[in-house]
Parts: sequence; structure tokens; C-alpha cells
Amino acid sequence: VLITISEKLRARLRSTDYAARYGGDKFVVLLHDITPESLEIIATSYKNLMSTINLEQLEDLTLSASVGASLVTPDTLTNSQALAQAYGACVKAKETGKSSVYLHEFSAKDFSPQVSSKKSSNIDWRQQLNEALQNNYFELVYQPVFATKELDVDKLNHCSEEEYSTWVTSEVRPQQYESYLRLKNEQGDQLLASTFLNDAERFALITKIDNWAIEHLLEYLKNHSFAPKVHLNLSPQTLIEQDSFECVKQALARHSSQAQQVTFEFKEHHLVHYREQLVPLLEELNDYGCSFQVDDFGRNFSLFNKLKDLPINGVKIDGVFTQNIAWDPIDRKLLHSMAEVARASAMSSTVKSVESK
Repeated sequence: VLITISEKLRARLRSTDYAARYGGDKFVVLLHDITPESLEIIATSYKNLMSTINLEQLEDLTLSASVGASLVTPDTLTNSQALAQAYGACVKAKETGKSSVYLHEFSAKDFSPQVSSKKSSNIDWRQQLNEALQNNYFELVYQPVFATKELDVDKLNHCSEEEYSTWVTSEVRPQQYESYLRLKNEQGDQLLASTFLNDAERFALITKIDNWAIEHLLEYLKNHSFAPKVHLNLSPQTLIEQDSFECVKQALARHSSQAQQVTFEFKEHHLVHYREQLVPLLEELNDYGCSFQVDDFGRNFSLFNKLKDLPINGVKIDGVFTQNIAWDPIDRKLLHSMAEVARASAMSSTVKSVESK
């Protein structure tokens, strides 16, 4: 799908334009010599490209795109600002609904620059996140993690694809849970973490959000009968920054019984880049009884030979390997090798994106 989208974008470009994959399912297009009057028309044409994609091997797949657009003007001071404005507009488009176009600080009627009451999407997100911290607009939701050794394979084989999800939740007891952060907006909707975490990092609010999540997770565990382990993803800055690290230790000390139920997760690329700073901090937190896991394991194979030297208790294998193992022998071998490396290092293995029988 990503390759097909890239080809469609490339075919739509003029010789003076540029397109790039920004990460995940996000793409950025840089267009030269665009007038304000034509911006919405061009943005809409890129959005409509998605509806023209038809993959024979994926007949039931329907693609849609949300497009955020921003003009680069003499008031644009840096390339980061230009990208942030376009990204902020894209977030607004996604909040509006599927197949939407949003223009940064321009009226859809006359395309004349407008003075926004919230000056820019950047300032808007800073205010929203600070208000969320002050007023508890954040929320933790939980997803079950099942032990494969408890699966009755014979029963599973007689279960239809339509009944798969219901069967798993009724027949298999969750062994652990993973917690996910959500943000409630003014309309009462829950925004995914991917909507606002990049802005939280840019405005140096990520450590406050992480500490909010740690405190509320520990309080939840204290007040509820819950699974033996609950996973929570953290930014490395939350431990590297001294004041934030002290807050983490104080929270764990106040909830010493619940600390043993918490597994902190760090993205694999963070453990690669911040290994020297993180290792002594993780070893110090080990004294509080919490455990640690590598998230998105397998994306960066340079961590393979360092895994045994890290104070890590488990790995969570990236879903990009899991999704194709039923028919791709290479992905199946890669997944097995990652599980073997973890087992040899006396670590547990969890896999993501298990979505079918």
C-alpha cells in the first residue's frame, strides 16, 4: 500500500515539486509557486488520489487520506516551522473526519490570511496540553496481553475468523495489560497519543505527561484488582532529566507494592541512541521492583548483540513482522529468531498486531 501511494504521489508531482515519506503512513509534499487561491484545490486533488488506488490482492481495502496544507511565506522563519504548521493542519483535518482537507490559518472561503484566536497550531497544542495536565483531561485505557501457552489450538482451529476476537476474549484470560494514553478534547472525543505526543516532545511537556501517567497508573493499581503486570511506554527524557527522574522515583517509593506490577517500555531506537545514559538509570529503578521492556523490537538490529547487556526483562516484537507470518517464510524466520534471542537472554517475548487466527 505504501509503495502504491508513493507511486501515485510521484506521478502527481511537477518537475519542481518534492515528495517524501515522513514516517508511518504520513507523507509530505513540497510544492513550489503555489498561490493561496489554488491551495485548497491542489490539496483536495492529492486527497482524491487515495480513492483511485485499487489493489486487486486487497479487494476489501478502502483508502482515505486527511490533508493538511500550509503556505511558506516571508513570515515562515524556519523549515521546522513550515513542517509544524502543515502537521498541525493535518491533525485538524484528521479531527474533522476521514477524507478532510484543512488549511493552516487560511479561510476556506476567501483564502485570505486570518488572525486566529490561537495564533498557530503550535501555540494551540501547548495550551491544550498544559490545560490537560492541570485539569486531568488525560486518560489511561488498557489492552489485554494473552499468553499463547494458554491457547487451546484445537478449539482455535474450529473457530471462524468472524468469531476469532470474541473467542479469544472469552476463552483466554489476560496475563498482562498494556496501558495507552488518551486525551479528551472539548467534544468529549478520545484523541490517540500519536495525535499529540510529537507536540508534547517539541514543547518539552513529555516528561510532565509521563509522570502524570505513572502516578495515575500506580493509583489505579492501588484501587483495583488488576493483572500481575501493566506496561507503560515512556520517553527516555523522563528518566534522563534529573527533576523528572526524581519524580518517577518518588512515585514508585510511595506505591512500593504497585511498583512491582509495572513494566516500563522504551522504543528500541531510544535504547540504541540513549543506551549509555539509560542503563544506569534503569539499574537504579530496578531496586524499586519495576521491570523494563523493549518496544518495537526488531526495527533496529544493532540492538541484538547488546540485548544481553541491558537491564531489560522482555522484548515486544514489532507488528511489521507479525502481520505476514502466515504466508511470508522470511518474516516467520525473523520473528522466530528474535524470540530465540530473547529466550537465550532470559527475557520474555510479546508480539504485536496479532489480528487473525
